[in-house]
Amino acid sequence: MSRVRLIPNTQRIIFNERVMLRIVDLDARCESELKTGESFRVTEPGKTDENAEPGMYSIHSPMFGTEWGDEDAFEYMWSCECRTYVGKYYADKNFVCPNCKKPVTYTGTDMRKHAWIMLDRFSLIHPQLMQMIESFIGTEVFDNIIKYRSPLEDVDEPELSPFARIGIIAFKERFDEIMEYFVKKNKKYATYEFIMKHRNKVFTHAIPVYTSMLRHYTIKDGKFKYTEDDKLFKRLYTNSTLINNMFVLKRKQQAAEKRGNVKGIERLRTENILYRMQVDYIKLWKFSFEMLDDKGGIINGQIIAGRMDYTARNVITSDSTLHQDEADIGYTTALEEFKLEFLDVASRMYDISHKAAYNIWREATMQYSEKVYNILVHILNLTPRIMSLYRNPSINYGSKFVCKIRRITKGIDDCCLVLNPNVLIKPNADFDGDIMAEIHHKIEEVARDAFENLNPRSNFMIDRNTGEFDRDSNIYKDQAAILYGLLNM
Repeated sequence: MSRVRLIPNTQRIIFNERVMLRIVDLDARCESELKTGESFRVTEPGKTDENAEPGMYSIHSPMFGTEWGDEDAFEYMWSCECRTYVGKYYADKNFVCPNCKKPVTYTGTDMRKHAWIMLDRFSLIHPQLMQMIESFIGTEVFDNIIKYRSPLEDVDEPELSPFARIGIIAFKERFDEIMEYFVKKNKKYATYEFIMKHRNKVFTHAIPVYTSMLRHYTIKDGKFKYTEDDKLFKRLYTNSTLINNMFVLKRKQQAAEKRGNVKGIERLRTENILYRMQVDYIKLWKFSFEMLDDKGGIINGQIIAGRMDYTARNVITSDSTLHQDEADIGYTTALEEFKLEFLDVASRMYDISHKAAYNIWREATMQYSEKVYNILVHILNLTPRIMSLYRNPSINYGSKFVCKIRRITKGIDDCCLVLNPNVLIKPNADFDGDIMAEIHHKIEEVARDAFENLNPRSNFMIDRNTGEFDRDSNIYKDQAAILYGLLNM
């Protein structure tokens, strides 16, 4: 991985350093974090439907963080270090946790918070090292090794190596022997040395579960739907409980024997579950990298080129009754830009929870609500709402300007931004489908300063270079022609 370095006293950036990604010892990390309380072990089922509460120690644990849609929104943003005591109540009392000896303070949502799915008696192959081993041995041969076949099975299939169908358990027991056999066969000494250097990390009992804040489930048409990584975490947890619960496996073996099935069904069942878990583990690993990598990944698609909070982009239309420092926005735009204010006002106005207010807001985004519209108008009338407008590229002075919102138009289909036509010369915009970007300023001091310095009525009429009238603030040719015609009637 390349790392960027800026040379002092210059603007020249070079890419001359390499950073190697470190292979994490998952078992050691898991043991350490569980001892300190930095993470937790998954021992409960996750959320299964819209109304079900997720388990505290599940893949959807509230310890990962909370959202507006949660019943107790933001409760877990106040906690001690080990998160045994949560809520602002403890912070107000200056409470110190007896476990971690830390006070309850505001922590926010920790995106690094994670959990572990664990196997008590068996191991899986570390996904990063598995890909190297797979490359070293060969994909087809490797799969032929770890996919177990009972000795009593009568299956006529080619054996691709002396270790065919021994399964994951025997693969771990005979790992050194297998590696020595294949290094003599394929001569890939560098790969062999790297894998053996990390020999203690090849097999692991722990599967990391990253925060649920990065894997939002969805509810569509009243049906609860998991994201792809959620499905994998759910299957991994379910299979881990089967592997860990020896009583369940033993009971299934006894039932199979009563039906006349061959003995040894327990080993076959265990190997099959381990193989399914290994397949899901590597799918999860690849899915996680695909979510980050390439143009469609989170980094490029949602961070570098993604949308920002309290922003919108609308097609512009004109209204001659507007002053140059005024604008009208649509109902759907106001819903997005006033979201936080709406949740606060609606929860206090109707004495409801933030979750109930959020549900009202969400429904209003899908179907026009006169009640919601009136609340948005009330918010607009409480204090002047200031927003910056610009059209890329914003190069010249005046191509970005600031307006106050005059009115919110009704109807869910009206997504236009209405402006006075005389402010569009500097950003080189007109009414043939051009789009303007909007940023709604939430901080009062920032809004006031922006309005004082970039208000077109008081800042753009005088040329900054000559001190004379700025021709860009003049009327349009069409306006001049109409005025000329009226004056000469």
